[in-house]
Amino acid sequence: MSRVALNRETTSQQVAEVLRRRILSGELAEGQGVRQEAIAQELGVSRLPVREALVLLEMQGLVTNVKYKGAVVASLSSDEIEEIYALRGLLESFLLEKAIPHIDEATLQQAEAILEQSRDVESIEHWVELNWQFHRTLYQASGMQLALKTLEQILARSDRYFRLQRSMSEHLKDTNEEQHRNIIALLRAGDARAAVAAMREHIGWNQQDLVSTVRSLRAAAPGKVEA
Repeated sequence: MSRVALNRETTSQQVAEVLRRRILSGELAEGQGVRQEAIAQELGVSRLPVREALVLLEMQGLVTNVKYKGAVVASLSSDEIEEIYALRGLLESFLLEKAIPHIDEATLQQAEAILEQSRDVESIEHWVELNWQFHRTLYQASGMQLALKTLEQILARSDRYFRLQRSMSEHLKDTNEEQHRNIIALLRAGDARAAVAAMREHIGWNQQDLVSTVRSLRAAAPGKVEA
């Protein structure tokens, strides 16, 4: 495992980010224990910020506490995927519906520019960020800051799944772009109802593709992935 040098002012959020990157990259595998003492020693901090970091990661669904074992990297779960995407479908449909009266041509052009940028991106991390930027660009016009914040928290919980999907799905990148462009076309045409329906279908497709990806992993490595 690679070593990361941190100064004494390191906060629990910084420790959480180090561990989060390791989980998302697969350096810390599902089911693997996260030893507080070892992490604290490596990063040069006390065990307190490590404990606080693990609480943050548990809230994001990245680690879980197992009796007599302590913190371990959480297993992938198709049940959790279905719940996350059900919430996304409800919340994002609401945000887009509220945003549509305020979406202008400049907003649509900005969303298109993000799509163009994402075409040539090789980094999965950067591509995932651009994908969220596309959605946020449309929803920002709603003015619903609490709903946007709630959505960000849900997306933080789904980040691990989405990165996995991007790395394994043959169709995700092209299908996402096609669906995004269809949503823009419907918004530009002024068909609000069809645009909201298209967003809901887009999220539903991602859910189905991701569940299929996780189940394929489970079939390839029984016991490693929940279903």
